[in-house]
Amino acid sequence: MNPQVKFKFVGENPPDDLPTFLFSLSNVPYVRPFVAARNIKLQLASEAHLSELLNPQNIAKINAGGFDLIESPELRASCTVICKYVDRSLLAKPSESLHSEISDKNGVKASITKTKFSLKIRCATPQEANKLLTNGVKAFSIFIPSHYLKAQALAPTVRVPILPSVGSAPPGNIF
Repeated sequence: MNPQVKFKFVGENPPDDLPTFLFSLSNVPYVRPFVAARNIKLQLASEAHLSELLNPQNIAKINAGGFDLIESPELRASCTVICKYVDRSLLAKPSESLHSEISDKNGVKASITKTKFSLKIRCATPQEANKLLTNGVKAFSIFIPSHYLKAQALAPTVRVPILPSVGSAPPGNIF
């Protein structure tokens, strides 16, 4: 499935052709644009085009052009790494110092969420998350190897049809 990314035009006057204007800002080719008023969803050809579009220089140019990135659940999940079996001494550290330590030692721009026994690291780009997944996480004097890390999985939601109750079935139908 081709990756998709959404943007919203927040400037004063939207251009007549949003896809062409967005392409002129980023120079990243897309397969198909979907435009609705001030919103645009781009279907890209590959993950490489997605990473090229989401690099910080392109995002800065796109923001300067009047577009804001709308993060989809898929994009958020691809940027998130979950660390299982984290040492208690690491979890006892304050969140601010843990954030700065992980960002500095691993060369990523990330936000940290602590749970009882694990860490959730939300990186700025999917490339940074892949870097952590392959190299592991360094923080203070502790190293979390890559086999204790996993990418956050997006659980698809399935709509369940509503079945009629037993007493409301029309005559002649047997369940």
